[in-house]
Amino acid sequence: MQEGSPPSDLLLRQRIEECSRRLPRQPGRALTSRLASGGIQSDEVLAKELRMRRNTFLQNITRARKLVAECLERHGIDLARELV
Repeated sequence: MQEGSPPSDLLLRQRIEECSRRLPRQPGRALTSRLASGGIQSDEVLAKELRMRRNTFLQNITRARKLVAECLERHGIDLARELV
């Protein structure tokens, strides 16, 4: 990918999946659970299913989002530009 050129949707999706697979165990579990629920289940229910407290679950979600964003940046993907 050339600097300054936006990634294709397919490339972006592949990079997100790759970065998500590299997450540490707990943040990965939390993020996978939230994405799989499709917004149907509350964070409290998801946390309980993972045997986490709600606060711990939310901390893991925050950590997962940060780590995925950092990974994407290392691959030259500017999230701010992608989310516009």
